[in-house]
Amino acid sequence: MQCSEHSANDVVGYCSVCGDLGCDECIKEHAGKLFCKTHFKPFQDEMDRKKKHQAQLARPERQRLVVRMLEGDTLYGVCFALNVKSDSFHLDLVDKKGQPLGKTRRVAFKELKAVYYVKSFDGNYDHSIVYREPNSQGASVVVEFRDGEVLRGFTYNNYRQDQPRFCVIPEDERSNNISVLVERSAVKGLYDPKEYRDQKHHDLEKYIEDHAVGELGREECIGDYYFHQHEYQRALKHYRAQIRESGDSPRVKKKSLSTQYNIGVMHIKAHHYERALEYMEAVLEADPDNTKANQKVAKLRNALARRRKHKLEHSRQD
Repeated sequence: MQCSEHSANDVVGYCSVCGDLGCDECIKEHAGKLFCKTHFKPFQDEMDRKKKHQAQLARPERQRLVVRMLEGDTLYGVCFALNVKSDSFHLDLVDKKGQPLGKTRRVAFKELKAVYYVKSFDGNYDHSIVYREPNSQGASVVVEFRDGEVLRGFTYNNYRQDQPRFCVIPEDERSNNISVLVERSAVKGLYDPKEYRDQKHHDLEKYIEDHAVGELGREECIGDYYFHQHEYQRALKHYRAQIRESGDSPRVKKKSLSTQYNIGVMHIKAHHYERALEYMEAVLEADPDNTKANQKVAKLRNALARRRKHKLEHSRQD
């Protein structure tokens, strides 16, 4: 049968919406179904829009930025030009999926903590993509922010102590952050790695001296120190050491479970759902009635099921 629009072409199928027959120039496939030009147009328009938006984000002058403010707010957006010597910049706001909100906000440097140049706004970036990383030309540094966050990395180039802001390339190549523009007024301390280790060792020994009293063992006390520093993996290591040394104390067990729960939450925030589920299930194994862990497990299993379904649908389309 010949196509009514292109008489030289054979009919290859019919539109799943209106039933019109057509050749391969008239009939298009999407998500396993065939559509005529009219009913395929909405899909084509959406694909063109996404392609255009991704092209905009890929332009060097419009990098993905996550801006963390001193008051705790977080902004997401893109910027035509960010002059670090100015007192502010303009951010075209987007949501976590990178969709434009149609708003522009002027951001004053004195009001922010840091600007994070990211691979993905929601942290769930495509690991198969090779992201162009800036080359480090400076020193190895540890930045301790006033809110407790610690950033380890390398300065982008040589910097002076009187500079109001400076750029750091994260040490962890798996980080969602490509680089971080740090506002010096938001920094509690800036160290080289050895200075930071020495400072933390001093802080730890002072904490133990002040808190290791009564039944509180040294390992438990060290675990408490790291827990309050939000270094949950280290805290868990020392709580487990205390349990091996002194037996399964209900108090230390409770701290250990709380630490595992917090590690699970950190994995959730990083979109590492499989690892998060492992920690939450470990909490439930020891405490089956833990309401928060039960809720997290249910949500994680649903999220993983949706992810598997999404991957399966994409593999079928490919």
